[in-house]
Amino acid sequence: MRKLILLCIIISSKLWASPIIGPCATPLTRQTFKLTSHTMYMNFTEKWSDIDTVWYSLGKDSSYMAILSLWELYYGFENIFTIRMSMPLNYQQKKIGEKETIVGVGDMVVDAKYCIFSPVARELTYAGKVYPEFSAIGSVRLPTGGKKDTPPPVARWLGKGSADLGIAGLVRVGNGIGAVHGMIGYWYNGLLGEDREDEICYNFTIEGPKIFNIVLLAEIDGSKIGRYHYLCQVCPGIQYIITYGRGTRIEHKVEHAINIEASFPIPVEAEGGYKYKFAPYTGITWTF
Repeated sequence: MRKLILLCIIISSKLWASPIIGPCATPLTRQTFKLTSHTMYMNFTEKWSDIDTVWYSLGKDSSYMAILSLWELYYGFENIFTIRMSMPLNYQQKKIGEKETIVGVGDMVVDAKYCIFSPVARELTYAGKVYPEFSAIGSVRLPTGGKKDTPPPVARWLGKGSADLGIAGLVRVGNGIGAVHGMIGYWYNGLLGEDREDEICYNFTIEGPKIFNIVLLAEIDGSKIGRYHYLCQVCPGIQYIITYGRGTRIEHKVEHAINIEASFPIPVEAEGGYKYKFAPYTGITWTF
């Protein structure tokens, strides 16, 4: 009976859980779609001084708030090849001197993920065993957003109205119950027009087992833009996973799932732009 219970946990846990902020090395099943919507609320309380190299409080007469909504559509062409399109929407309200409101669309990103190795994608049997997955991503950021100067960390999510190239390597090591995820990437920012400096980004995630459809996660997420701007934050998160039904597409079965998730990025090291104490990050993911 104990073995049967453990097997059920393994079967129900090995799919659909993934980092909330960072990407996952596991590809989508062939002819599977995934639609995600995430919203991040940032209430900035401090501004970085490049001259004094310290953080200063915005004060009672100043305020800066930003709400970012990120929409993403994934499609699994093959078990080892996934494409994604993402579009950020932007609302900012800044009162530092003069009051200013910014509403608009950020830069669209189109990328492709190729799975170098995954026993799940290649239909190998690894149930209950520790197995690695490796993937590579190539990205293009298109200049659909405005060229108005936006300081870090908002610019990291929105882009700067230019065409850029990005590459990243992804790894996931799991055993069907829990997993560890890692990502390191590089953005070459400067293909078209004036732009910020190049960016290095990274993410490390520990994913717990799924218990009563709930998964707890702990992420370390960060970026370094040029020589002076960087951000490192811890992101505790939670996912509630609902799986329902099975549809059949061309000789294989697709399990549907909805993830309701929340994370709370907290900066631990930062330099440049503005800083929040924490930023609620909520979303929903539909796999079908």
